[in-house]
Amino acid sequence: MKWRMVGILVVALLFVAFSPVHGQNSVEYEIEAGADGSASWLIKQSGTDIIVSPDNLTQFQNNVTALVRIAVNVTKRQMSAQAISITSTISGSYVVVQYKFLWQNFSIIEGSEIKIGDVFQVTDLFLRLQGDGKVTLNYPDSYEPETVSPTPFSQDDSHQTMVWAGTKNLVEESARIILHEKPMNLLDFVSRNPVLVLAVVAAVAGSSVGLYVFRRHSKKQIPSASRLAGSGLPIGESDEEKIVKLLKSSRGSMYQSAIVEQCRFSKAKTSQLLTALESRGVIRREKKGRDKIVVLVERNKDAHTL
Repeated sequence: MKWRMVGILVVALLFVAFSPVHGQNSVEYEIEAGADGSASWLIKQSGTDIIVSPDNLTQFQNNVTALVRIAVNVTKRQMSAQAISITSTISGSYVVVQYKFLWQNFSIIEGSEIKIGDVFQVTDLFLRLQGDGKVTLNYPDSYEPETVSPTPFSQDDSHQTMVWAGTKNLVEESARIILHEKPMNLLDFVSRNPVLVLAVVAAVAGSSVGLYVFRRHSKKQIPSASRLAGSGLPIGESDEEKIVKLLKSSRGSMYQSAIVEQCRFSKAKTSQLLTALESRGVIRREKKGRDKIVVLVERNKDAHTL
């Protein structure tokens, strides 16, 4: 009987020890610092004597507006705040309320650094919100801590999180937190600038395709040096000069069809070139069956007179 009573007492004590305490309110602050100097605040208040009313959001907006106005006077920096939402969860007499607002220009941005701390010097900062409580600070994954004072209760750099057990340390010990931007590697650049990377890749791909098409077109339009060399024609001369040189090498005359074949011109282009030379008296043409014989009038005429 005695041992049975002892067992019941132990079970009762364990139940009390591990059951949530509903008779006392608790407050938690979660501050999400942004790379642009803004900070998203989430305040979680839980307990049994919390009253939730439709006017709470309006009152909350008035509170944060008044708080930021005081912070502007203390820090000498322009700031603003916007209440975003109030949500509540009720379980019997136990209530959990979450307040969320955005604080613009909460941090100081200097080059590659984010500096946090001057706003904590506002008198009764946290008392103007929901009082003392645990404070969690989250910061961007592209930054790393350089200076952290006061020392947090816990710090997890892999998850970019710092936690203080209460607000008093931050207020009484002149909080000073400096975050420095990490050097950006290739993977970081791609992840942060996907649109820019895609645009560059598309531009490079388009240029490559355009160059490939241009080269193929050029190969079709321009005879190669080896082909010109095989035909006995000089490289780097005008088309008219090529015809004149070809005629000179053929003792001053040859069939028009042979000129077409050896110069690798079209029949129409060859006819146009010969007509121009004939009009200037450089050559003459004589009908020979279905073809024409092209005769060089002055075999010793310099190329520059063309």
